[in-house]
Amino acid sequence: MLSVIQVFREVNASSTVIFRLLLVFLASPLTKKRPNGRRSMVSRILSNSKGVPEEQADTNENEFQCLDAALLTYIVCEKQEVIKIVQKKLETIDASLEGINSQLELMSRRQIAARASLLNMISRY
Repeated sequence: MLSVIQVFREVNASSTVIFRLLLVFLASPLTKKRPNGRRSMVSRILSNSKGVPEEQADTNENEFQCLDAALLTYIVCEKQEVIKIVQKKLETIDASLEGINSQLELMSRRQIAARASLLNMISRY
């Protein structure tokens, strides 16, 4: 029974880490505040848990925000350089999403393996 509890703890720990990293990626602090002057709750929680002061957290950007800025620049000036920058940003986001997808698949496979192990342990008792 102790091994079952240990497996549950390991699965829980790995799932928590992966989902936390996914949240950090998707909900990094915004460079612009919301219309009401406040950041989203997820952004505040994540920046507070990392110990980053709110003023510094506002200067961080994730890949989506960089792409958004590049697209706005493209709309304004429509230069070839900007098109290349936008393409690079899209490639960066694509690579990041592929990495997230592979990690989620890995986590799913590990959870299936842990579930099978748990079922085998329980069926032996």
